[in-house]
Amino acid sequence: MVNAYLRAFTNLTALARLAFDLSRTAGESAELALGLASNVELILPRDVHPAVYQLYAHVFQHTLASWGDLGAGWTESLDFLTSRSVWTLMVSGLPLAESLSSVFGLFWPLLHRASAAIAPPAEPYVGIARLQSLPVCDRECLLDTAAAYCALALLASGTGHLADVHLYVGEAQSSLQSAYFENLSDCLRPSNYTGLLTAVSGLLYRITQSPLISAQIPMFFFAGQQEGAKDLQALLAQLKDNPDMSSSIGPATVEDSDPDRFGLDCTDKDPKARTPAFLVRDLYQTIDVVGQILSVYGVRWFASHGVLLGALRHGGVIPHDCDADFTVIEADMHILTSAPLQLALQRNGFQMSFLPVQNLFTIWKHGNPGRRVQRGLRAYIGHREPELHIFVMQWTDWQGYIYDTDRIKHRGFFVTRNETFPTTTMAFGESTVNVPAQPEAYLSRMYGPDWPTTVRSMSAVKDLRHFEARPLLAEESSMALPTGPLLKVELPPRLVDYFAPVLN
Repeated sequence: MVNAYLRAFTNLTALARLAFDLSRTAGESAELALGLASNVELILPRDVHPAVYQLYAHVFQHTLASWGDLGAGWTESLDFLTSRSVWTLMVSGLPLAESLSSVFGLFWPLLHRASAAIAPPAEPYVGIARLQSLPVCDRECLLDTAAAYCALALLASGTGHLADVHLYVGEAQSSLQSAYFENLSDCLRPSNYTGLLTAVSGLLYRITQSPLISAQIPMFFFAGQQEGAKDLQALLAQLKDNPDMSSSIGPATVEDSDPDRFGLDCTDKDPKARTPAFLVRDLYQTIDVVGQILSVYGVRWFASHGVLLGALRHGGVIPHDCDADFTVIEADMHILTSAPLQLALQRNGFQMSFLPVQNLFTIWKHGNPGRRVQRGLRAYIGHREPELHIFVMQWTDWQGYIYDTDRIKHRGFFVTRNETFPTTTMAFGESTVNVPAQPEAYLSRMYGPDWPTTVRSMSAVKDLRHFEARPLLAEESSMALPTGPLLKVELPPRLVDYFAPVLN
């Protein structure tokens, strides 16, 4: 069995090098990839939760099989969820400095080959000088920054400064996460930043090939193998005698999810799942608080996406929903970001962030662990405390509204002014929400005319669906419980109230 692990390690090393070498054809490594796909248990860590292991096995089997069949076009055959899982695993599964020394490092040379087929590597640093002049760092800016940090990490690895490597790679990881790619297909869509992605993936692979990093690989690889660990010293001796077998590939120990919380996570990508009761109540509370605050400060908003669907079809939160969605118009963004409104959110235990690439606002409770980089299963199943997403809608020359948030998902979506305003209120659990003037028209365009009787994933682009459409079952037609009790919303005193005693 030890020899089997050793062969798998050697084959994985060879596959990574062949994939990265643009002078070689991808077909030269097809046999290696298909062989590893059929023996994926030899390259995966065993000291993880069974559900995590199943996820790893699924991702690696599909990735390796796709590479064996299509070579540089391997991402094209992955379904949406697998493609998304691979990308999430690459940028959020582990700290990137650890990931490069694990089996997950394989993804970077494979991505480099796929990206290089679209655009050659761009030289990092080129755009850094102009970044400070940008009103906000967009996706190209973020990838340029990531490439610059990767280049610095490569230099640090060559001089033996491991702490600097971890520092720079960590900064690169933050930039990659902020660039927010939905999945591999999203990041490989031809654009002016594709060459930067080619550079980032290539630099990360070169970091793994430095003596400083490659010396750590064997320990990471074999420490996760139950049988191989027994003969670890013998294996390391073999690797020492054959330096060519040192590589960036091999699984590191993964920090597992807290077993006391396992099973209580919320994953709205599974329509058969049921959101835990304590999360449902928090979701109702978040919707009620944020809705009242937006109204008090004059922001024109309405429940949209899953919240609107829940209001009309269920009377409250959809049983499998994990987050909430509001829509505001672009003209009110200055109010949304104003200090008084932010103070009101903070007074009620919430804070707000903005993702410039998506043009999306997100509101969450103070201390929400979902805002930290997750490890283990939570990074892949969408674990989070309830979050409320605020989408921005803009007026167009076509006399209607389109979404300026997540434009890819909302491509083709359009509502008229009469269908949108004036908004009305509708019962939502123990509270109420604003809804568009013609909510049925909105839902029909978003989910299809059969939305009252069909469970369908949110997407205006069919190939982004998370699950296949199916009939709504009778037992899931009611709202999620409990709907309360809801806490009273606290608003900060107006500035004039502070001076009331003096003025009087």
